[in-house]
Amino acid sequence: DYYFSCGIKVTNGTFNFLINTIDTYGNLFTSSNLTGSSFYRVDSVVTIPSGRDIIDLKVSGTGAGSISYFDNMVFLKSLFTNGSFETTSGWTTSNCTLTNDSSNERSGTNCGKITASANNGYIYQDVTTISGQWYTVKFHGKATAGDSFKFVVRDFDSGTLTDTSYVEIACTVKATSSSTRVY
Repeated sequence: DYYFSCGIKVTNGTFNFLINTIDTYGNLFTSSNLTGSSFYRVDSVVTIPSGRDIIDLKVSGTGAGSISYFDNMVFLKSLFTNGSFETTSGWTTSNCTLTNDSSNERSGTNCGKITASANNGYIYQDVTTISGQWYTVKFHGKATAGDSFKFVVRDFDSGTLTDTSYVEIACTVKATSSSTRVY
């Protein structure tokens, strides 16, 4: 999986992003049409099909005179196994079950749904890292009404969050070994 993120401000016309393979495989990601004078953050996890190693990013505007501004465009390979939660593989559970949910996804087809079977139920993954190297970890999560969640990696702890709409949590941590556990 790869992570795509970009800021865009549209001042005239309508714009959208399209990511696809160079061959005829098809679209991997298409943003909604962006209009108005707000600054938007477009981000998504993109799965590149096996055997494809070149992608094409297109930003298209409608009509003559369409104007937009871009900032902080990122396209990075994820170090997580199944960080998009399209399946539940790659994650280990503790005091909970992890299932796919297609009715609350933020991007893609599914999201991960964690149901605690005891206090402090969590999922985790041990990610291969290089000791001394800095890593940025970004996560989107939400709780159901009356519940809470938190995000922990190394010495970063988001604290208890009760947001019922998706929130973005990001941190930069320094690896101290060849494996870093992310909760």
